Amino acid sequence: MTEDTSPEIDKLIADLESDNKEVCQASAEALGNIGDARAVEVLIRALGRLERSWKLASKYEMLIDVLVEIGDMEALCEAVSNYNSHLELSATHHYMEVLADTGDPRALDVIIQSITSSKDSTYFHQMECITLWCCSAEEDSPEYDSALDYLMHHIGWEGNIFVFPDGDKAIDALIDELRAGQRDGLDPHVAEILDEQGWEPETEEQRAIYLLAKNNTEAIIEWGEAAIEPLIEALTNGNPFARDALAEMTNNLVKTDKEKKNIIKFLESDDQGMVQMGAAMLKGILEK
Repeated sequence: MTEDTSPEIDKLIADLESDNKEVCQASAEALGNIGDARAVEVLIRALGRLERSWKLASKYEMLIDVLVEIGDMEALCEAVSNYNSHLELSATHHYMEVLADTGDPRALDVIIQSITSSKDSTYFHQMECITLWCCSAEEDSPEYDSALDYLMHHIGWEGNIFVFPDGDKAIDALIDELRAGQRDGLDPHVAEILDEQGWEPETEEQRAIYLLAKNNTEAIIEWGEAAIEPLIEALTNGNPFARDALAEMTNNLVKTDKEKKNIIKFLESDDQGMVQMGAAMLKGILEK
């Protein structure tokens, strides 16, 4: 910017203070069209001078819209972070989507910090924005890992179900969740997400934990003796539902009551080694 444009800039800066909305808007748009760092600094200062009042929400939005047009991510993140509470809900949703669509690490921080409670009216939308951010970000970045961890921690939390990212790393995170099998009522939802993304088990162990998540005991029993090793692996990895599946297989596939009783006794033990022995006994009987 050259020196002889300074009076024009000064006039635009002054007009930002105008009580006339049209004058203020025209000034903001003109500063936005300038598109340099000086305009950004002016807009940030103008935001800081506004009184904290819902009546001024449209003025905040007007100035932030210009920052969106300029494309200065640092300034935009600062503005949305500092003045989010002064915006109408629809505007908050819009700016979070704008930030999410960039995949910029700084934008992720603003989105996460805006989530105050799962009971907040913006919670569901903000979680979807984190998913949108993941779809635009680099999967091999540490920020992507943080976003994925955040989503996995909140998935299905307090009844809130939201769209989950696709991609290999996201799929692996969901499979790991099934492998642990630790949250009652959540595994079927995780399996449903995998279904929606067109995922199919690639290994016997994945098939086992997927069927456990779906609570599809019938399919496991039909699978027969070949299911035992994958179930033992799932059990070794800490999946608590594998024990129940082995017990159901025992009750449905073992012929004599004596053998059933012996195997169930082992499977019900608190000792992991004893449970493994019970599974091995079941396998040996079914292999005869």
